[in-house]
Amino acid sequence: MKTLIKNTEIQIGDCSVAYYPYYFAIEDYERDHRLCVKDVLSQWAVALRQLGSGYDVLHLPYSLDDESCWCFRATTGKGKVILRCVQVTANGCAMFLNDLTVDMTSEYKYFEEMQNDFGVYEADELIESLIKAEIVDE
Repeated sequence: MKTLIKNTEIQIGDCSVAYYPYYFAIEDYERDHRLCVKDVLSQWAVALRQLGSGYDVLHLPYSLDDESCWCFRATTGKGKVILRCVQVTANGCAMFLNDLTVDMTSEYKYFEEMQNDFGVYEADELIESLIKAEIVDE
């Protein structure tokens, strides 16, 4: 399985999700925002190693906005990681992208929750894919 980082889309395996790139470039406009997204995905991988033992639920932010944020709600079931897209009440522009531990482990009120899961993955395979995420041009 591969994870690909595109200009406005993250692809995990066969599924893709759109993201808003603005806040991933706000600290350094000269740096390709996809490098920041790659750094964020690495943090997801670290947090996912503790899912089920240290944390029951994680919120993995992928699209940041002023008054809300789209995240993958990560849970476990039958030994797998289940990702579902949720829009949470969080100030996406104020997230410290160099250390998202507090944001990923916090509880949130949901504005919106998708009806279906984004994907169900073997934990080790998903973590490895996130660590090795590739930046691709479209």
